[in-house]
Amino acid sequence: MTGESELANLQTIGTFMTIKTSPEFDLNFSAYYQTGNNTSNNEVSAYMLSLRGIYSVDSQWTLSAGTDYLSGEGNQDDKETYNAFNPLYGTHHKFYGSMDYFYASSYVRGLNPGLWDTYMGVGFKPHAKLGLSANYHYFSITTDIYNAAEKIKRGLGSEIDFQMDWTVMKDVMLSCGYSTMFGTSSMDYVKSGNHSAWQDWGWISININPQIFSTKWR
Repeated sequence: MTGESELANLQTIGTFMTIKTSPEFDLNFSAYYQTGNNTSNNEVSAYMLSLRGIYSVDSQWTLSAGTDYLSGEGNQDDKETYNAFNPLYGTHHKFYGSMDYFYASSYVRGLNPGLWDTYMGVGFKPHAKLGLSANYHYFSITTDIYNAAEKIKRGLGSEIDFQMDWTVMKDVMLSCGYSTMFGTSSMDYVKSGNHSAWQDWGWISININPQIFSTKWR
């Protein structure tokens, strides 16, 4: 069986900046734009914006807040340009909540309505080898989606994440966490499932990162 092949090229252009406005406060900003063609050979014009602030209250406590905005594509858009940003090679658990609703699984019904994640968190380090954190996320889509003639509400719901990191010994860290999601009916439409059912997960991992080789060049 033979067929014609087509070349799809997608370029992501952007910047990441860290600004230290004071010894206690860090501000992180990133902006990325995507252009080219996706695998369906549609022209792409999409973007992502991210802003995060971290404040060190003292040597033990930190406060953080931020927002991530990814452009999306509506299901009634009648145009050749595709506007949904693709994170491509995502770092699971690090962005958009630890439950990975938006990295590990795709949307249903052929949707890609974008994502707006607004979050805040607190970190506590009672000991040099022990760190605790709690984070709250509120998710919504960033473009209009319709079920027949009815416009879907943009709010998808909230997620709460707890995590503990304990340095057991040199090069060995034990991490564990618990997360729960409080979804809306809009989450059911774009991701399927039942938002009325209790949704949570817990996890534990041991990370061993030995330094095998090291050298210095003078």
